[in-house]
Amino acid sequence: MSLSEKISTASQAADIEMSEFLKNMSESERSTYAGQNMTDAINRVKAAKSDRFQYLSEDLTGADNNITSTAYYITRTQDLTELATDVDEVAAKQVSTSVINTDLIKRQKEINEWANSNKLDTLFFLQVLFLTLTFISSMVFLNSRGLISSYLLNLFIVLSSAFAVFILITRARYTSVLRDGRYWNKLRFGQAMNPPKFKAPPPSCPGDPIIREPAEETPTPPNSCNNNLESLGDLPAPLAAGWGGTGSN
Repeated sequence: MSLSEKISTASQAADIEMSEFLKNMSESERSTYAGQNMTDAINRVKAAKSDRFQYLSEDLTGADNNITSTAYYITRTQDLTELATDVDEVAAKQVSTSVINTDLIKRQKEINEWANSNKLDTLFFLQVLFLTLTFISSMVFLNSRGLISSYLLNLFIVLSSAFAVFILITRARYTSVLRDGRYWNKLRFGQAMNPPKFKAPPPSCPGDPIIREPAEETPTPPNSCNNNLESLGDLPAPLAAGWGGTGSN
C-alpha cells in the first residue's frame, strides 16, 4: 500500500469517526463543540497573525535602525572628509608659510651679513684713523721735544692725512659703486653688450685664407689674380706650335 493510499484511508477513518462522534451528541452539545472549535480556530489565526505582525514589525525596526546607522555613517564620513580637507589646507598654509619664512630668513641673513661686513669695513677705517692720529700725536710730541723739525712734522701730518683720506674715499667708492647692493662679496657689473656682428668680406681670389660665408660662386676671368691655379701648375699649360701635332707647321 502506497503512502497516499494510507493517508486517504486515515482521512476517511477520521471523517467516519468524527461523524459517529457527532451523531452521538445532542444539538446543544454540537453547537457548543462547534463554537468552541470556531473560537480555537479564530484564536490560532489571531495568534499566527499577531506573531507574523510582530516579526514584520521587528524586521521594519531593524531596517529603520540600519537606515539610521547608514545616515550616521554618511554624516561621519562627511565630517571626516571636511576634517581631512581642513588638515590639508592647514598643511598647505604651513608649507607656504615655511617657504615665505625661509625666504625671509635667507634675505635677513643676507642683510645681516652685509650690515656686519659694512660695520667691519667702517671699523677698519676707524682703526686706520686711530693709527693716523696716534702717529700724528707721536710726531707732535717729538716736535715739542725738538727731535724733529716743523717741516718734517707738517710733512708727516700731510702724508698721514692723505693716506687716511685716500683709504676713506677708496673704501666708500668701492662700497657705493663697485660692490653689489645685495651680496657683500660680489661686485656689481654693468649690462653686457652684444658683440658686433661680423661681416664677411666680398669673395676674393682662390686660396684666400679668410673664411667666407657660402655664397653663389661667380666665374673668375682667367689671369685675374697672381695666384691662379694655372700659374701654380695645377692645370696644364698650352703647348707651343709644332709640339705634339698641335698648331701649324
